[in-house]
Amino acid sequence: MRALSKCGLALETPRFRRSAQNPNLAETQFVVGYVNWLFDWDWKAAEAGFRIAISLDPGNASAHRTLGHALSQTGRHNEAESEMRRAREIEPLDAINHALSSQVAFQTRQYSAAVEHARRTTRVDSEFWIGYMQLGQAYAQLGNTDLALEALTDAARLSGGNSKAVSLRGYVLAQTGRASEAREVLKRLEALSRERYGPPYAMAIVHAGLGEREAVFDWLDKAYAARDVHLIFLDRGSQVGPLPRRTPDSRPFSPAVVSRGTLHYLYSDDPAVCERLKNLFLTSRYVEVRRCRTTASPSARTQRCADP
Repeated sequence: MRALSKCGLALETPRFRRSAQNPNLAETQFVVGYVNWLFDWDWKAAEAGFRIAISLDPGNASAHRTLGHALSQTGRHNEAESEMRRAREIEPLDAINHALSSQVAFQTRQYSAAVEHARRTTRVDSEFWIGYMQLGQAYAQLGNTDLALEALTDAARLSGGNSKAVSLRGYVLAQTGRASEAREVLKRLEALSRERYGPPYAMAIVHAGLGEREAVFDWLDKAYAARDVHLIFLDRGSQVGPLPRRTPDSRPFSPAVVSRGTLHYLYSDDPAVCERLKNLFLTSRYVEVRRCRTTASPSARTQRCADP
């Protein structure tokens, strides 16, 4: 629970104290699971908390939904879909159940299904911005750029400029060759961060779209230092990887990333950078950090890094 305190959430309210004193409440176990998942990055403890919550209250849609989301993050897609389906059955008119069903489908690369779930979200609640964000990222993967940008623009507007919606739009712009517009998004994110907290991960997403690997890792470093909750999505459906391979004019000890399926190989010939990467990606079961063999030629080192 320390992580929640660090995030400034109110743990000392009378309601929370009453709940915390009764571990037999489904709501208590749900909060335990949620904190362990998003903030403490303890996946086993998170799953245990959600499952206990469900055993105490089988009709707790939030517990089913969040367990499904967490299972999807660890590649257990059949179990994840089962939990998401149960959440939708329990509360079919709760837009978040459909929105996160879209996210789970997106993470399994079922982009058409992700679109359908996102559309249901917007039919249930036409002003629920997360539905439009899910719709935008799915359309982008299907190559429907105009529809993607339209949906992400709606998401940004309806959310009051939420950094996730804004940064995803920047990523799509960058990926479709509209670099100058993507850089305008970076400026907007910087401006927003002067008014309120801006997750460093959002900046990393846009830089990833632009292919600026060094900037991506700089912002991911900041995200790790801030314990940005978005880091848990690095290994599933992430816009951050795969990143461009290193080039001879890259900084000498910068890491390189190569992806094969769901396994991302992170390379560096600097042990200190390897340790940094292990810390940065500790949330992922699908990341392996390897050290390159040093060679005299930067381009030769690049080639070896490129072959897991």
